[in-house]
Amino acid sequence: MLKFIDFCSGIGGGRLGLEQNGFKCIGLVKLTKKLSEPIKACLIQKSQT
Repeated sequence: MLKFIDFCSGIGGGRLGLEQNGFKCIGLVKLTKKLSEPIKACLIQKSQT
């Protein structure tokens, strides 16, 4: 399994595409607090499945 760190993660679209193709995210960098909410929601939803 290939692993990656999501730099400049935006709203998580790039991460989503990589994970759907078998990659595993081991960390992310997000500098804008306002846009962090969609990423948090996605991570919470994913951990519950």
